[in-house]
Parts: sequence; C-alpha cells; structure tokens
Amino acid sequence: MGDYIEAKLYRMEELPSACPPKHVNTDAFTLIPQETGAKGFVLFCTEVHPGGEAQLDVHKGREHCYFILSGVGDATVNGKKFRCRPGDCLWIPPDAEHGIKPVGG
Repeated sequence: MGDYIEAKLYRMEELPSACPPKHVNTDAFTLIPQETGAKGFVLFCTEVHPGGEAQLDVHKGREHCYFILSGVGDATVNGKKFRCRPGDCLWIPPDAEHGIKPVGG
C-alpha cells in the first residue's frame, strides 16, 4: 500500500473555506490535502464571487490548473490570455505567472 493512507471521501459542503493569499472575494476548499500522502498533488475548489479574482501569482516548481465549473473567466498565463468557459481545463506549467478573473464581475 506504500505511504498512502486509506481512501477517504471529502465532501466540500463539510469543509471549511478560506480566501487564499493573492485572492480577492473567493472561497477556497481543500478537497485533497497533502495529508493524504499523495506525491506532488493537492486539489482545491475555489469559488470566485462577483468582483473577486485570483490575482497574478507564481507557484515555484509546481504545476497548476483551472477547471471551470460555471461562469466565464479571463485567465492570464505568462502574459497569454485565455477565455475559460464551463468544462474547460487550463493547465499552467511550473513557475508560470497566472491569474483569473470572472467576466462581467
């Protein structure tokens, strides 16, 4: 079984939320925390509220992605613009400057 703990179901509705650094008017939920023993993988679900955004940021040595559940957002990765819609997944390479803001809000 390696270094992993047993399988565990995380329910977002039961988790606390926080507004991470370089985020404005957002709620982030840690769905898969480091404590699971996963190697190099954590999963967050972030709700960006009207007027909110994930400001430009860099995660040294870590990949990142945005998966859009609802709404439309304008993302920037290393200066390149992306219009993201429901069902889109934007992969962000390590050390890339990235951010996203809802369209119309």
